[in-house]
Formats: sequence, C-alpha cells, structure tokens
Amino acid sequence: MTAALFVLAGFACSTGTERSLRVAPTGQWTDIAVTFSVDGVESSVEARTYFPAEYSSRRGRTVILLHDYGGSSRDWGANTEVRRYADKYAIVLVCPSMGATQYETAYYPETRTRWGAVPGGGWVSTVLVPFLRREYGVARNRASTGIAGIGTGARGALLVASSNADMFGAAAGLSGYYDMMALTQNQALMAVYGRFAEFKERWLRDDNILELAVNLEKTPVFLAHGDKDTTVPIEQSRLLGIRLNNLHKKNESGYVVEYRETRNQSHEWKLWRGMAADMMAFFNAHLTN
Repeated sequence: MTAALFVLAGFACSTGTERSLRVAPTGQWTDIAVTFSVDGVESSVEARTYFPAEYSSRRGRTVILLHDYGGSSRDWGANTEVRRYADKYAIVLVCPSMGATQYETAYYPETRTRWGAVPGGGWVSTVLVPFLRREYGVARNRASTGIAGIGTGARGALLVASSNADMFGAAAGLSGYYDMMALTQNQALMAVYGRFAEFKERWLRDDNILELAVNLEKTPVFLAHGDKDTTVPIEQSRLLGIRLNNLHKKNESGYVVEYRETRNQSHEWKLWRGMAADMMAFFNAHLTN
C-alpha cells in the first residue's frame, strides 16, 4: 500500500492562520528545498526554480521541467535558453532534482530500485505540485500548469500528465520513450516493474503511456525527436503521435498534438536546445492564467 503523504510546508501554522506565501527572487535561478513526510519521516528534494523578471502572481503560469535519467536540476538552465522564453511569456519554471528514476507511479513487491520513499512520478503529482501551490502560489490549477521532459524525463512528463488529467493543462516530451512493450529487456525498467515474462499485464497497463494516452483528452501535447537517436528510437515518439491522432479522429476536438522530427540529430542537447523556443511557445499558447 502506498504510504500517506503530508506536505509539511503547506499546513497552516499553530495559531490557525494560513502561512504567507514565500516571495521568490525574480530574474534568476534559485534552489529551493521541497519538504515532505512519509510515515512521520521527513525528507527533502532540491528543485531549481526560475521566476521571470516580470513575474506577477496574477500571471502565475508554471511549467515543470524534468531531466533525463541520472540528470540534474541544473540541466535545463545550463544547456538551453529556456529562461529567456520564461521571461518572454511570464512562465515560472521548476526543475526538480530527480536523479535516476523511471518516473514510475508505483512500487511493487518485485521493485529492486526505488527512487525514494515515494515513486518518482508519484512524487511530482502528490508532493511537488501541492508544495508549489501552498508555498509559492504557483501551479495553482490545471489550466495554468504544464509539464515537460527530455529522454526519460519526457516519459515522466507524459506519464504524470496522463495519470493526473485534472492537474496539467499541457505536456511536452523531447526524445522520450512511451511504449514499455518495446523495452521488455530494459534492466532499469525490470528493476522497477519486475520481469516482463512474469508481469505482462503490469507492463502493458500500469505506466504504459500508449495505453494511458486516452487520458490526455483536452491536454495538448508537444513531441519532438531526432531521426538519428540511437538511445531512444524515433519510433517511440511517432507511435505516441499516431496514437493521439487516432484518438483525435474518434473525438474530433478532444486531442491536440504538435509533432516535430529533426534530421541528422541524436539524443543530445543540440536538439533539445533548438526545441526550447517552440516548446515554450506551445506552452504559452495552451496555458492560461
């Protein structure tokens, strides 16, 4: 059974009055500690935030940016100009330090590798987003909150969005993998979900984004991939794009997908840096205050 979660910083203080929202520096990257408790044990995860230079609480659109497997909360800021577009569109950026996670939503008796007390993907929705709402007054509602990622983080972004349809108004995945059924020999996945031969239904249903894509109705999706990617084949993004387009045909206006393929680019920051402008313009078009 999943442990109960309590976001420490979100509670009212002992006098019965609500805590004041934190005031974040604007126009610069700032590290914050996201605190929470599981079964009475306090934990903390670092996140790097950027509040745009012209930030106003009345324009509190937020995008959570997830890094690749084994990456860092500093990756997006160090390797792209995403901050520039955050200023342009007045969008708050939040980059949690997720280390090595598959952004799973649950653990199992067979799980050998655990990101932390809470599964990585589950932590984003049950800890990070409530913390941001209560402490900083951002990510306040679905319409103003987006999520994006690169590589394994792209899987995380689409998995969290499709598992929490009431939380995210738009999602983006750059060079991500979305069909676990094509990766049944992947050791990192087996360390979370167990061996495919023994748990086929789990692999097919639980965190398989192609299956969960039906939940992305009214959640616009941006996908991009390089055709020379040997780490994550481009077919992964193509399959999700086709799946969303087929759902759109059945439900005309219910599903939106913007898809980009880049020639002669692989699983690299050159591609992701170049896609930052289009991705942030996408969030600007689909998130509201």
